[in-house]
Formats: sequence, C-alpha cells, structure tokens
Amino acid sequence: MAIPHQPQPRSLIEMLAQRAEHQGEQLALRFLGDGSETTELYTYAQLDARVRHLAACLGQHTVKGDRVLLLMTNGPDYIVAFFACLYAELIAVPAYPPERNRQFHTERLQGMAMDAEPSLILCEQAALDASLALRDGLTLASAPVVASVQELEAQPRRSWQPREVSGEAIAMLQYTSGSTSEPKGVEVTHANLLDNQRLLQMGFGSRPGDVFVSWLPLYHDMGLIGGMLQPIYAGVPLVLLTTQHFLARPARWLEAIHRYGGTLSGGPDFAFRLCTESVRDSLLAELDLSRWRVAFCGSEPVRADTLADFVERFSAAGLAATTLHPCYGLAEATLMVTSNIRGGPYYTLHVDHEELAQGRVAPDADGTEVVSSGGLLFDDQVRLMDPHTLEPVADHTVGEIWVRGPSVARGYWRNPEATAKTFLDRPDGRWLRTGDLAFLYNGGLFITSRAKDVIIIRGQNRYPQDIEKAVEQGVDAVRKGRVAAFPVQVDGRECIGIAAEIGRSTQKKFDPQTLIEAIDRVVSDTQQEPASVIALLEPAALPKTTSGKLQRSACRQRLETGELGAYHVYHRPLTDTCASGSGDAPQGQTEQRLAAIWSEVLEAGEISRDDVFLAKGGHSLAAVQVVARVRSEFSVELPLSALFAAKPLAQVAAMVDAAPRLAAGVRLEPLAISGPHAMSPVQRSLWLAQQLGGEQGRAAYNMVAQLRLCGELRPDALHGALNDLLQHQASLRSAFVPGPDGVARVHYVDHLELALPLLDLSGLRDAEQSTALAMAEAEAAGQPFDLQQAPLLRVTLVRLNHQEHRLLLSLHHLIGDGWSFGVLVQALGVLYQARLTGGEAALPPLTLHYSDYAAWQNAKEGSVERQREWDFWSEYLSRAPQHLALPTDRPRPATPQNDGASVTFQLSAEQVARAEALGQAHGASLFMVLRAAFDWLLHRVSGQNDLVYGTDIAGRPRAELEQLIGFFVNIVPLRARVDAQQPFSRWLTQVREDSLAVFEQADLPFEQIVEASGVPRERQRNPLVQALFVLHSMPNGQFAVPGLSAQLLAAPAQTSKFDMALFLTPNAQGLSGEWVFATAILDKARVRAWVAAWIDLLEQVLDAPEQPLSALSLGALQPAPVAPASGRSRLEAKRDKLKSFTRQTTPSAATPAVRCTPLTADSEFPLVIEPVSADLDPCAWASQHREFIETHLRRHAGLLFRGFGLHTAQDFEAFAEAIQPGLYGAYGDLPKKEGGRNTYRSTPYPERQMILFHNESAHLRRWPRKQWFFCELPSPVGGATPIVDCRAMYRALPTELAETFERKGLLYVRTFTPGFDVDWRDFYKTDDRAVVEAACREQDVAFEWLANGGLQTRTPCPAVIRHPFTGEKSFFNQVQLHHDYCLQADVRRDLLGIVGAEHMPRQVYFGDGTPIDDGIMEQLGQLYEACAVRFQWQRGDVAMLDNMLVAHARDPFEGPRRIVVAMGEMTDRSVFDGAAADTDERSGQMAGLSVQGYSQ
Repeated sequence: MAIPHQPQPRSLIEMLAQRAEHQGEQLALRFLGDGSETTELYTYAQLDARVRHLAACLGQHTVKGDRVLLLMTNGPDYIVAFFACLYAELIAVPAYPPERNRQFHTERLQGMAMDAEPSLILCEQAALDASLALRDGLTLASAPVVASVQELEAQPRRSWQPREVSGEAIAMLQYTSGSTSEPKGVEVTHANLLDNQRLLQMGFGSRPGDVFVSWLPLYHDMGLIGGMLQPIYAGVPLVLLTTQHFLARPARWLEAIHRYGGTLSGGPDFAFRLCTESVRDSLLAELDLSRWRVAFCGSEPVRADTLADFVERFSAAGLAATTLHPCYGLAEATLMVTSNIRGGPYYTLHVDHEELAQGRVAPDADGTEVVSSGGLLFDDQVRLMDPHTLEPVADHTVGEIWVRGPSVARGYWRNPEATAKTFLDRPDGRWLRTGDLAFLYNGGLFITSRAKDVIIIRGQNRYPQDIEKAVEQGVDAVRKGRVAAFPVQVDGRECIGIAAEIGRSTQKKFDPQTLIEAIDRVVSDTQQEPASVIALLEPAALPKTTSGKLQRSACRQRLETGELGAYHVYHRPLTDTCASGSGDAPQGQTEQRLAAIWSEVLEAGEISRDDVFLAKGGHSLAAVQVVARVRSEFSVELPLSALFAAKPLAQVAAMVDAAPRLAAGVRLEPLAISGPHAMSPVQRSLWLAQQLGGEQGRAAYNMVAQLRLCGELRPDALHGALNDLLQHQASLRSAFVPGPDGVARVHYVDHLELALPLLDLSGLRDAEQSTALAMAEAEAAGQPFDLQQAPLLRVTLVRLNHQEHRLLLSLHHLIGDGWSFGVLVQALGVLYQARLTGGEAALPPLTLHYSDYAAWQNAKEGSVERQREWDFWSEYLSRAPQHLALPTDRPRPATPQNDGASVTFQLSAEQVARAEALGQAHGASLFMVLRAAFDWLLHRVSGQNDLVYGTDIAGRPRAELEQLIGFFVNIVPLRARVDAQQPFSRWLTQVREDSLAVFEQADLPFEQIVEASGVPRERQRNPLVQALFVLHSMPNGQFAVPGLSAQLLAAPAQTSKFDMALFLTPNAQGLSGEWVFATAILDKARVRAWVAAWIDLLEQVLDAPEQPLSALSLGALQPAPVAPASGRSRLEAKRDKLKSFTRQTTPSAATPAVRCTPLTADSEFPLVIEPVSADLDPCAWASQHREFIETHLRRHAGLLFRGFGLHTAQDFEAFAEAIQPGLYGAYGDLPKKEGGRNTYRSTPYPERQMILFHNESAHLRRWPRKQWFFCELPSPVGGATPIVDCRAMYRALPTELAETFERKGLLYVRTFTPGFDVDWRDFYKTDDRAVVEAACREQDVAFEWLANGGLQTRTPCPAVIRHPFTGEKSFFNQVQLHHDYCLQADVRRDLLGIVGAEHMPRQVYFGDGTPIDDGIMEQLGQLYEACAVRFQWQRGDVAMLDNMLVAHARDPFEGPRRIVVAMGEMTDRSVFDGAAADTDERSGQMAGLSVQGYSQ
C-alpha cells in the first residue's frame, strides 16, 4: 500500500488532518483493550472526527495557551485528548492517573500540576474521583476544572474551527526530571516534534506496509513521541496495548507482534529482559516474529547481555539479530538523538574497565562489554565535551554529550535558572548539555554512565531526592539532611542503594538491624522496590562538594571501595533483590495444571512455582474458586487454609499429589432441556419467599441497573442483540409456573421477542434529565414481574443526547444475580458488534445451562457431601443467637417490609492497600480484615459478644458456570464470638480460621443451613441472618465495541431484604461502599453514624493492630436526637430542625450553649469548654462567639474545647478558621497536614524523647499569638502535651534571675558547619551570600562567615515580654530547645568534641553574650515542671493557647499518635516598642473585663 504524497506539515494539527484527508479510510489505530483482542478500531477520519469534537468541547473551558493535565491510561481516549489539546491551541501536559497506594506518584503529580498550573484536568470517567481528590490537594490560585473525556464527548456536537498554528508554539510540556518538589517541564514545540519525527523515520526506516506495536505509556516521551506520533507521521497503523497488560503478562507484547504482523516495536532494556525470562517454551513454539524489523531499545542503559539473551531466546520464533536496534535520546532533545540503521547489526565493544574509569577508551577482548546506541544521524548535531572545561574531548575519550538542532527543546517551563544551566547559547548555536557521558568509536556512540543521579528501575525513573526525603520523614533515628540514595549494581541490574548517617547516641540506642528494617520498610513502601544495599554511616561521613552539595556518585564509589565510613552495611540476598526474576517455571503435570488454575482465576499472567497465592492477588472468592476447580480436576479436597498459609505453588501442588482421591460424587454434566424442570434449591427458597411476601413484596426481588452508552448507537442493532442474547442464555427465557403440588417448575420458552421502548429525554435540561432518569429507574425497580410469563427481563433505552444513551435493565432475581449483569454486558457487546458487521458473533458456545446446574444441585440431596455440610453447620451454629440486637429508630413492623435506602461512601486506595498489607502479614485476605473490623463494630452497636450475620458466596465453583446468567449466589452465616480484650491482630487470626472453615462448606443452600441450625422462623424478620457484609469480586463485563463505550452503573437501593447490608465494590479509587438499610426500622442518620464509626474503627486498627477493642474510642454510634416525631411532614421536620438549630447556636442567658469549668479546682488554667448539647454546630457557634473566646483566652491563656464532635482534621481546620479567619499557612518548620490547607502535622521527633518547653517561634522575628492543637488520635501510652502558664513561670523565677533575664534578654546562636549540620544554602534556599546577608540585616541578625565556608548567625531576642493586650509579664523564649545542657549527655559530649563550644549547631546565651550556666538551666527545668499542667488527650479535643502566655512541650509516647496543629494572628516583635508605654492603661482595661457569661 503506497502512502500518498502530501506536503510537510507545519504542526501536529496539520499532520493528523492531512492523514484524515488523504488516508481517511485507512486504519490508524487498533486498541487491544484486554491485552489480546481488538476492542476498538479507528480510521484516520474517525480519529480526526473525535479529536475535532473534543477540541470544540475543550474550548468551552479554556483559552488559547492554557495547560491541560492529562491523567489517563493508554488507550484511544489518551490519543484523542492529546490531539484535541493541540487542535484547541492548548498545551498538553501528559501524565498518568493517581495510582493506588502510590504516594510517591501522587506527590509527583501534584508537583507537576503546581508547576504547570493547568486550567483543566482531563481524565477518564473511572478516574474522576481520584482526579478531583488530586485537584483538591493543590494550592493553586485558581483551581483547575476536572472533567472526563466521556463527559465532554457526551455534549452535543460542536463544529471545530481550523486554526493556523505556528511551529514555534508550545505543543506540550514533558515532565522528565527533577524531584516531586522541583519538577522540570520541557517545553516541546510543534517544530521540535515534527523534526524529531523526521529523525525517527530516518532511524527506524518507517515505510508503507509497516505496523507499529506499542505498550509504552503515553505519558512517557518514548511512548508518546516514538510509539504514537511516529506511526501517524509515517502513515502506518498502530496496535496499542496498555502498559498494565504488558507488565502483568509480557508475552502479550510478542503475541500482538505475531498476530498483527508488527514490524516496528520497542521499549526499555527491562522489557526485553522480562520477555526473555518469562515467556514459556510452549508459547515460543507458537510465535512468529519473522516480520519484526526494528526492535528499538532505549530510555535506560542498554545492556549487551540483555540483547544477546533476547536474540538467543527468540531466534527460534524467527527473530533476526539485525532486528535489535539500540538508540539514545532524551526529552530535552524531544526524543531521538542517535539510532542504529534498520536492517543493520547492532555493535558492542569490549573495553578495559580501569581505563574507562579514567575516561579513556582502550579495546580489550576480556574487558567490559558495552553497546553502541547507534550512529549520529547528523555529524554536526552531537559533540562530546569536557564537562569542566567545556571544550571538545580528544578521540577515544569519554565526554559529556551535547546536542543541537531543531529537535532541541526551548527550555524548561518557567524555570530560567535551570534552562540557563542546561541549554547553552554559544557562538556556533544553542547546545543542550545532556549530563550523560559517552565515547565515540568507529562512528558509534557508546553511553558509559549518566552524570545525573536518577535511579532507573525497570525503565522507571526513581529520584534520589524523593527517596531521601521519605527516609528522613519515615525514620526518626536517621539524621535529617544526612541521607543519600544512589544506584547500585546487583547481579548486573540497577537497584536502590541507601547511605544514612546515624548519630552516635542513636547508634547506642538502636541495633543496626532495627535501623536497617526501618529504612527498608520506608523505601519499599514509597518506591514499591526494596533497597538492595543500606549503609549506616558515622556522623559527617557522607561525601559532599566544597559547596556543600551531596555527592551521590562518590557515595556509591566509596561504598564499593570500603572508604565510605560505614559502621554497618547490609546487602540484600540475591534471592530477594530487585533483580530477582519471576521464579522458576512450574515443574510436572500437577504444578503446571495448578498454575493454570491460579493464572485463570487470578488473571495474573505467568505463575511460577515459587509464587504465593495471596501475594499474587488472591482473595477469599478466588480461593473458593481454586478449591472447587482442584476438586473437579484432581478429585482432591484441598483445604482453603493451604492457599492462605503463604505456601508457594510447588508446596500446594505437593499437597494435591499427597491428598487422597475423593469417591466419585454427583457429576455436573449437560442435560437435554425438554419440558418443565425443577428449580434449584436457591430458586425454591426465593420463590417461596416472594409468595409469602404478598402483594407488597412482589417487586422486592427486582434487580435494576443502568448501562451507560457513549458514542454512536444504532438502536435497531441493540434491539436485535438483546433478542440474540435471549436465545443464547436459556435462563432469560424462564417462566415459573406452579405445578399440581403448588410448587413452581421452570418452563423455557423456545423463542421470545423482547421489546425495547425508547424514552427520549434529549429535549430536557440536565437537571430535568436527571430527575426523569431517576423516576424511570424507580419505576423499573417498583414494577413487579408476573413470574409465570417470560421473560423476567425488561429493558428501556433512554436517549440523553445524540452521543449518550442509558439502557435501563430490570431483572428478576430468580433468573440472575449481581455476577450475571457482567456476563450480560459482555455478551451483549459481542452480539451488538456482530449485528453491526453482519458477521457471526464471537461468543463461545455454552457447554452448560442453568438447568444443568439446578439438576446437579438437586441431585446432591441426600448425598454424603450434603450430610457433611449439614453436620458442619449444625455444629457451627449450635446455640447461636437467633437475633442481631441492632438498635432501631422505630418498632419492628408485625409483617416484613421491604422498603430500603442506602448510605454510600468511599474507602481510599491508601486505606485498602494498608488493609491488604495487614492481611498479608497475617495470612489473611482483604475480606477477612474488613470483616474483622465489621465484627467489632457490630459488637459495639449490638452489645453482643456472640453474634451472627451473613455474606454472599458467588456459588459458581466451575469455570463453565461463570459465563451463565442465572441465580447462583448463596448466603452463608458468619459467627463472631468477640473478646473485647483481644488485640485486633489476634482477632484477625481467629476471623481468618473461621472464614476458611465457612467457605469450605459454602455449597449448602441457605435454607438448609437454617434448618441445620435449628433456629425457629419468625414472621417479623429473616431467620438467622438479619445483616449482610459483602465484598464483591464480580466481573464488570467488557462491552468492547469500537467507538461505543459502556459502563455498568448500579442503581441505588430502594429495597432492603435485611435490616442492614454493607456492600463493598472495588473501583479505581479503592472500594466504594453502599450501606443498605430497612427504612421501616432505621433512619439514615443512624446508618451514617455507623458508617463513620466503622471507617474510624478501621483506621484505628490499621494504625495499631495490637490494640484491643476495649482500648479503641469510637464516635457516636447513634445520631443526635433531632428527628421529628413520627407522622410529621418533611417540611415540618425541617422547620423544627431549623428552630432547634437556631436555639442551639444562639444561646441566651437562660439556655447557655456551652459550659466552662477549670480543668482542676485549684487553677483557672486551662479552661475547659464543652457543649451543653451534642447538637451544637461547632463552626456556627465559634464564628458567632469570637469575642467570647478571645476574652477567655486572654484571661485563662489556654482553652480546652472538648466534646464538640470534631472527627477529622478537616473538621478541626474549619473550627479553627471559624475562630480565627485566615490561619497562617506558610510555616516552614512543620510538615503540612495531608488534606489540609493551613494545618500541620506535629513535630516529627523521636517518640521516646520529650520535646522540651518552648513558646512557638520565640527565637524569630515573627510568631503566632494563637496556636491550636487537635487530637485526631491519642497515643495509647504517654503523649500528653504539657502546658505552662508563662505568667506563673515568670513569677516563680527567683527575683534576681528574673531581673537578669529581663534586663539582658537572650542571644540565639546558629552555626551552619559544612558537612555537619544543615548547609546555609539549603536553609536560606540560595547560594548567594549577598542575599543571605540582606536577609540577616532585615531581621536584625548578626552574621559571620566562617573560614570553613560555614556561617554563624546571632539573633538577640527578649526572654521576658509584656503581653500586647494584657500587659502582663511572660517568660517567653526557647531557652530549653537551644541550650546544649538540654541535649542528651552523650550527644552533648560528642558534639563538643567534634565542633567545640563555639560552633555548636544551636546555642543560647544571655543577651550580652555571657553563658547561661548549667545550674540555671537545671533550675529552669525544675520550675517548668513545677508549673506544668498535663491532661489526657481525648479524640476530638482542641487545645487553644495564647502562645505569648503559654509554653508547650510533648511527653514521650508509645503507639500511634496524631496531633494536628494550626496557627493564627502572626505577631511581629515591633509590637513591643510601645508595649511598656501603655501597660497601665491595658492593665486597667483588664481589671474591668466582664466575667458575666462565664458559664457559656
């Protein structure tokens, strides 16, 4: 196929538009949505049409030049969104969605967003909540709009107006370097991209007939520019996979090349290594890679052994050695710099290692083998330069790579300093300094090392600054600013190395292994990669430059030579390093068959014989499925516990081989469907329940869902596909007709026509559409089925606009369950596609039908298997309680009512990941961890120590049943015998054993379980089980129709067959929760309180799993009593609530809203303020009573707000903001609180050490007058915040000492010593001494530059002040925090020995420079303690202090502790200039302060 000639485009807009015009009907994109099969196809014309529509939609939210942050995974949406930005003259910022349990990635995204300042964040619908959460964590002046591609494309069609864009216009910002705190975005223009496309086409030799195959992430420059733009530039099709599908199973990449005739494809070195190590021999025989012509390899150092091994492994599949194509490039040069020649061999060279280390190239046949990254595409555009002299190096000498030419980017976005350092304007042009070192030999460029410090793990950049920061914050024992992260080579692969200086006192306190484990845990948690080498260093051992910058490469080199000054070095064993492969392949038939079962059930790709079930993503449902399949295939009863016992597959296979074979049981086999047949046991139970429910309960078992369809829809094809589905799934043609005995039998109707009515809402506004859609959904849920008339399925097509429809599905539970909806959606997509194309539907034939399952279940009656199950349940439920004693808001009706509602919520990905980690540590699944917390909540709510509730079991033990629509789900009881004194970790072990035992006997139908239990039935409630706890693991179903996306939306609950039921469903943000409840007995307010309490309890047990239930504090388990009396209208209830609110928040003398009492009877300090009623709105009250609070703060100096119902840090911040609008948010000495705007975490200081008494920032020019401390979580042991009234402290000082402090004041001395303490450059954030000097002069700080390059500052401050409002004298300082007497004795001794008394990092003197002797410091310590007031923190407490009247400290503690801090009313030292003059006047005013209303 010839590609038509067309003029060279001037922009990427013209590039795609020309393809659409000249090759409109040719295939542009094939997307393998499931990693294997085609789910979407686009021609150039279709792609261009989508881009134009979305570009027009973007214009509604943006203006020319705005940045758009793209947070999406690989797929057509990403490509359309990228080009739509360009068409709309916007700047695209490629990125990725926030990832589960990846705080490192989230922080990096936030850094990118803060730097780019986007006006719009564009995401996929599934990532909308996570993107909103990311946006809410930004502190931009103008918050960006967040929208999904699907939302925008659902808007009515708008015409896009073509625009002429200059080649010099910025097309994108490629964020490629820098840490999370200092990101750098490369400004890439249209001209840069087009020139680099020309280079890529030269290097790859792209030509007609080529096919690109790519899995590379589109947010990465190699994936976007090389993998996506190049095929469009060259006019050849792209086959696209997601990165996740490749990583889960690397063989998918090669299978795609084989299946679709890929000729051009590549990736980083690690990708080739993964395929070599993981692709099995059995697959190798099926692959044909003979058409693959260019396998480009770059992005990270290319290793000779990787290429050689890859060729050796896949030459049998037709891969030619000349296919391997090493190349070199970087984002600052857009992408490609050097490349091999298509069809030519790649070259390696053996060089003398020692000579190379000296920068010289000496060929040596026995030396190190290095790979050529190809030749120079243009000789005059690449030079090797001496990085120090900036002159060209001699031949065969290592130099820094410099690049020039049209591909070199403009610079870094809004970062002129970094741009000036990297992009040099010289007489012969603008040159890019790459920072990479290389040599030229016989025309080839050989990369030797990277001068930059980025650590590359499997193609991903890991930034040392981020790792170092994480270690500093996560390990208290590590000296701050004394950590280095660097790459190390382990078994020939790049891994993470850590070096950390440890103080000598800390060395004595902690053994090395404890420190190693703490550091490794932080690195693993933040990087998802363990540290391979950890070196614990003596103080001042880290190498630094003369300017004080950390030398990471020197750190690595000295570690290798033993010159680093380490007192302990840990090397991770090779079997546990990042270099470890995917494990040995399964051996023998049992291992191989078992591995195939695991792989299919877990969808985990390749399974090795060393893999552990839980570690591969195993969970309770999957374990039940594996056990059932083992039973079916091997006739062996494998205990569930075997899968949760951390046994590798090889050991589990050995257990299977050793287990006795079961006697032949009842077989599940296909039967001829002829005439009526009996219902399955679960159908009989449900049918009987509906008969007993009467007319009122006829719709109670309706299941309703919506299928959201976005794109071009043909209703006629959809209608035909629905009827095809009825023919494919016999259960959808079921009717339940009573027989002579009155019991229904199932009748199948041979042929049915299903109606598809159309409800057109396209003429309504959005709000009206939402209302009408909700009404239609409610009508579908409430309309009963006639069980004797098939089909028990109704559908309605709702048109919202031309591009969006909703398919309302209503299904009776007798013929389906939750799992069935996923099956229905996937099959409907296949059938719809077949209707569109006129071809055969690619649905595999069903080997079984639901009638076969029903016959199988019925045949088990009376069998040995059923008797064993009966015996288990009879014993398990012996003397079990009949009822779950839930408190209710109304008496239970005499007859069951099915009306229901729900409360929805979300568990974050971080919470879910922590729960999974806790489970894995105890051999438990996520279900077990969440169930254990639910048990504890039910115990607290009901007061029962022995309680029973239920859970759903999928009931599909055979693979053949998973593709059936039908009613399989079974309910099994769970029994909890709670001991409130038992630690959660031990309770989790008990729950694990209980769950495993129950799941092994889960096949007995629930009705028979009830009979086995002997529990009597009651008319008022369900027998045995009145509550459910369910963690869904159901297939969502892939609709998989190109150009038409589909999303299954569950309808909100409108009925409830139980008193309450908690349903948890995995989603992109973690777990969505729906707490369904019976409205006949429960109100939503009570259920909301249970939801909050369960999440709170879960957080506490995740923080401290060793705590017993009795030690946990929960919020209110019932709502405040504000509900209106029964029978009153909603309007009346709202009026009553408003009146009540008004009364509560506007106190009068007769009805005070708060009561005030001193903490102790003998002192007014501090004052405790508590609400009289739990209904008080804390923020409303605070904002209306600021004067009241201020008056009492001045008098009492400290206030303790207790019982105000503040549960979260966000609640606290709103409360503090109500008291003091404009909280101070720029305090640099404390870390910001997650999710807060102007709040901080408490000081990160070792838990077992006390933080001594001090007034906040008293040693600085400005300080906060007001300070708040909020108790989010009290520590179980210690952790008080002692406070001292500094007026009393002043009065307690001996008269002469008080006079000395007042007369002389204090002199705080700070010494910045190179290589020892924090560098002055880091502290002042500049390396310009003049800037530092100006800052010191402005703050009245004396300074002296030291001979060793350090700096010493001297800051005079008062020790005693007069309060600016009360005129009282206060001992206001930080003398304890700065005087070396207060250091630990060994630390003080070591510091004095190292730097001497004159150069201690921190010191304080009297203001005239005379020392404060140790005796005075001892006396001050005793007086502080004598004046100190301590109180036990309670959750929700807020301590408000006047910082100028109160000093605070922190006691040592054990266990988790979370205190949140806020500050306000910043005060400058200048307020004291006139303070003394009007002391008498202020004192007089204080004497006249009214104390009326003290009881408020």
